[in-house]
Amino acid sequence: DIYNVENVAERDDFISLDKEQNEQILYNETLLTQLEEDNMNAKLKELQNWKTQNVYIEENDQGQFCISVRWVLSKKLIDNVMTVKARLCARGFEEIQNFRTDSPCCSRVGIRIVLMIIASKSWKLQSIDVKTAFLQGKEIERTVYLRPPKEAKTKNIWKLRKCVYGLADASRYWYLRVKEELIKLGAVVNKFDQGIFCWFEGHNLIGVLICHVDDMIWGGTNSFK
Repeated sequence: DIYNVENVAERDDFISLDKEQNEQILYNETLLTQLEEDNMNAKLKELQNWKTQNVYIEENDQGQFCISVRWVLSKKLIDNVMTVKARLCARGFEEIQNFRTDSPCCSRVGIRIVLMIIASKSWKLQSIDVKTAFLQGKEIERTVYLRPPKEAKTKNIWKLRKCVYGLADASRYWYLRVKEELIKLGAVVNKFDQGIFCWFEGHNLIGVLICHVDDMIWGGTNSFK
């Protein structure tokens, strides 16, 4: 079986492929089309996350200095299905950094101590993974404009309300939000490791949680749960 790629009447140096080669080309083209579709769907989902979390306010472009953005695409296995994940990141290196960027994370020693405490009290070890974590951080305290990606289909620019992925202090703003919310829930920040949060009932420890960016593990009594 031979398939002509171009009409012989139109060209003398026509190309011919056998059936197996042709099927491979069609298969590759189908995979490429599917990948492009998956990538676009992942990007649109990320843009929707930004809207849902009220990350920005649209403003007219009047020549404000804007930081550019880029897409980071990765594959992740979710429920045994390989899924494309898209993350929109600001090019933070374009911003003059005259602000704090430090962000406390639980130390290795702190993690071992907390695991030892949970085990010694026979508490169940549990974990939390926060989705779109940085988009839920505290509101940004300085003025930052972004140039939206073409997929946003807008002529406006974005004035940030949240400190997004790519900015130098994004993890700091996320930690500050976590700390604020946990203190509201009665947590005490450990004096020696600010990534450890403890809950007490009188003088008795009833729960403990450690925070490492957007990953957390915790354990406690039934009443703490």
